Formats: sequence, structure tokens, C-alpha cells
Amino acid sequence: MDPSTAQQGQQPAAPTIASLGDDLLAKCFSLLEQADLLSTTALVCRRCHKVSTRRELVQHVKFRGSDDWAATVQGARSLLRWMRRHGQAVRSLDVSLEPVSEIEQAEFASVLDGCITVCAGSLERLTLYLFGRSYTLGG
Repeated sequence: MDPSTAQQGQQPAAPTIASLGDDLLAKCFSLLEQADLLSTTALVCRRCHKVSTRRELVQHVKFRGSDDWAATVQGARSLLRWMRRHGQAVRSLDVSLEPVSEIEQAEFASVLDGCITVCAGSLERLTLYLFGRSYTLGG
């Protein structure tokens, strides 16, 4: 305890997130859901963005489509933009999409192709749950 704090009868201040080292902060971030990590935590500040996109936290990427097709396409395009910046760290890509029209399938396939192309050099496993069928490539 700081002597000046003891003399005043006060407790030392509790540690804050800002006082944590990057490694410990990354360990805390590893407990978050991926969607929260990449879409919320990364937006808090520059340091949180830097730590939330560390290689060990982005090795396994999951994308789940929703019932709202427009939101699914927007999310897939966001994923592609993110993959262009961080895709070389991705080792495993897991994509799930429910049955949709042929036009929507083609649009999504184009975005998915871009995502796979970006991380192809580092990708070890690709799992697709598309339109009621499951496909896995790699270990």
C-alpha cells in the first residue's frame, strides 16, 4: 500500500482495464463471444481494437446468417472487409446459412468466395452449413 494512502486512511485504487497489460487484456477478451469482440469491443478505443484483433483471438471465425436476408448480406460484406485486413490470421472459417432463393445464394456465394480467397494461405479448416447441407474441408 502506498504510504501516503495509508496515512490518509484510504484504500488503494482498484486496478482498471487501462492498467492491464495487453496479454492479460487479450485473455479477458478471449472469453467474449466473437461477435461482441469484433463488432463492439474493437470499437471502444484504439487499444481495444489492437488487442481484439490479435492473431490468437481471430484464428477461428464463425459467421451465422439470420432470417433477415438483408442483414445477412450486410454482415457477410462486413466480414469480407474485416477479412481483407485480418484474414491472414484466420485458421478456421465456419459459415452457416439457411435456404434462400437462388439469386440470394449467388450473391452470398460471391462474398463467401472473397472471404475464402483472402484467408486461403492460412486457412486450415473450412466448415460450411449451406442450404441444409454440411461440408468440411481440412482437419
